[in-house]
Order: sequence, then structure tokens, then C-alpha cells
Amino acid sequence: MTVTVTAELRRALGVWGWWSTLPLLAACTVVAFGWNREAAELFGNYDAQGDDQVLAQVGVLAGQRWTSGHSIGQLLALVVGAGLAVGAFRRHGDAAGPAAPPRTVLAGRMLAAVLISLALAATALTVTAVLMRGEPVATAALEAEVLAHPERYPDALPPAEVHAGVRRAVLVGLLGFPLWAVVGVGVGVLLRRVALGAALGLAYYLGTFALVSCAGHRNVLPVSVVPMFTHAAGVAVVQDPTVGWLATPVNLAVTGLLAAVLGGLALAAVSRPAAARRTEDR
Repeated sequence: MTVTVTAELRRALGVWGWWSTLPLLAACTVVAFGWNREAAELFGNYDAQGDDQVLAQVGVLAGQRWTSGHSIGQLLALVVGAGLAVGAFRRHGDAAGPAAPPRTVLAGRMLAAVLISLALAATALTVTAVLMRGEPVATAALEAEVLAHPERYPDALPPAEVHAGVRRAVLVGLLGFPLWAVVGVGVGVLLRRVALGAALGLAYYLGTFALVSCAGHRNVLPVSVVPMFTHAAGVAVVQDPTVGWLATPVNLAVTGLLAAVLGGLALAAVSRPAAARRTEDR
């Protein structure tokens, strides 16, 4: 089985079209990087007063910008996963169908989707790192002022918490790429239409964005138990010092559970004898 999975993995990774998502994501990340200044003001403190509030808002801006490519990247990961799943059992040339069991074929495609999603994550991180170097943000003076005069800023966030919030946002976003790739595989097997899967993913993204925006990032319950693409409102939740530490593991666990359920359903669906015969007849 390992040899067959490896062969299917190489076959899937050899389709250049899926790798074209990398430059597409790079371009989208550049565009989103500029827009995320407005997103930071929308979900942060648009009128920061005092060095403590300015420092906190700089952290919000950094979190939004470091995750500029995460939302579109995760959507692309879902589309890639769905596309690989849908194409797994299509005939190519004079091939009579997959020589390996459908479950093995799909396992190889799922692994390929995860690997491509990791390449997407690396692309998003690399592009944002380059852009951040082009617009350095000096926080040393703000941090020194807040630490030196705690009596002036009794409600100030410790600088360490500001940086921790940014790291949480980036880490959660990067971990979401392979999870949504597996979700895409499940969606592809269940729907058998790439365009429909992409439309469903986009609708889900917009729905969760509206949910978090309306709920407010201090209401942790509705935003932590819903599997969520990374987006501006979700980043604000993760960065929030009062709820971010709870929302982060809960949301990752719930999203991981969704990926496990859909991935498992996909493997089970193609393993049934009737399903296997249908795929061989396609």
C-alpha cells in the first residue's frame, strides 16, 4: 500500500496546475497586506490614545499583516484538496481506471493536498516576511515607556502579551492550511464538483466572518466552537489577551475534528463496494 500511495502522490504532485496556486496566493497576499491596515483599525483601536494604546494597536496591525495571505491561502488549500479528490478517479487517456484500490488512491491524493497546502503556507509566510521587512515597525520606545511607567498605564498590555498575540495569530493561521486541505478532499468526494466545493468554501468563509464580526471578539463561545478560516475578525479573537488563549486551542481542535470527520467520511465513501464500482465505471 505504501508504494501505491507514494506513486499516487507523485502523480498528483506532477500536475503543474495545482502549483499555479502559489504565485496566485503571493499576488493576493500583496494586495491583502495593504488592505489589512484598514482591517486593523476596524477590529482594533482606531483612535489609540497614549503609548500603551498605541503599542496594543501596533500589535493588532502586526497580527493582521502577518496573516495577510492566510484566508485566501486556506481557501486555495480547500480548492486544491477538492480538485485532487474529484480528479482522483477520472480516466486519463486510455487508462481504464485506477489500478489501486480507491481508498489507497484517495489517501495519496489527500497527502498531496496536505503537501501543497504546506507550500501555500510557506508562500504566505515568505511574502509577508518580505513585506514586513519593507515596512519595519519600531516598538522598542513604546515598550520601554510602558514598562518604565506602570503607574501611568494601569490597563496597559504587557509588551510580551502583545507579541504573544501576534505569534498566536500566525501559528493558528499556518496550522489551518493542512486542515482545510483535508476538508477540501472530503468536500470533493462528497460533492464531486470542484466549482461547487469552492463556492461552498467561499460562502462558509463569509458566513463565519459575519458571525465573528457580529458576535464581537470578547464573546468567545460562538467564535471558538465554529471551524473557521483565518480572517480579520478571527485574528482579532486570537490576539485578544482575555479570550485568545482559550479560543486558540478550542478552534484548532474543532477545525481538526471537522477535517478528521470529512476525511474519514471520504475514505469510507470510496471504500464501499458500490462506490468503488461507480468510480471504476467513470
